[in-house]
Amino acid sequence: MASKRPKYPTIPLQKVMLVRDKSVKVPEVVNGPWAASVIAKQLTDGSPDESLIVFCLNGQHELISAQVIATGAPDHVACSPSQVFRAAIVQNAAAIIVAHNHPSGSLRFSDDDRATYRRLVEASRLLGIHVLDFIVVVANRPNCLSMNDERGGNVSE
Repeated sequence: MASKRPKYPTIPLQKVMLVRDKSVKVPEVVNGPWAASVIAKQLTDGSPDESLIVFCLNGQHELISAQVIATGAPDHVACSPSQVFRAAIVQNAAAIIVAHNHPSGSLRFSDDDRATYRRLVEASRLLGIHVLDFIVVVANRPNCLSMNDERGGNVSE
C-alpha cells in the first residue's frame, strides 16, 4: 500500500529588491554629521514635513546608499527600528547614519527624537549594525545637530 503524500498549502515566493529611485551628488566621504547633513538637506529641500533618512555604510564607512524611509507631519515623523534597519540589512551595511529634518527651523532634539535614538541604539546592538550618528538638519542653516557630538562619542557604544 502506497503512503499518501501530505498536502501542503501553496504560498507565494517573494524576494526583496532595492530599486534605484534617483541619484544625487554627494561628498566623496560620508563619515560624519556634516557630510550626511549636506545630502539630507538635498533630499528634504523645501519639504513642509519631517522626513527620516538612513545612510547605509560599508565596513570602511563608505556610503552605500541613502534612503528616505519615512515622511511625517510638519512637527514629527514616526518610524520603527525595522523600517530604519531594513535597507541596511538588505545591503549588508556595517553601519548607518540616521538624519531627519525639522521644517520648524528648530535645531534641537525633541523628546521623540531622543526616544527614537534610544530604540535605534538598542536594535543596533542586537543586529550588529552600528549607529554612527543621529542628526537633525534645518534647511536655512549651514550646520546640523549631532547626537554623537552631544554625547561626546560614538552613539552606538
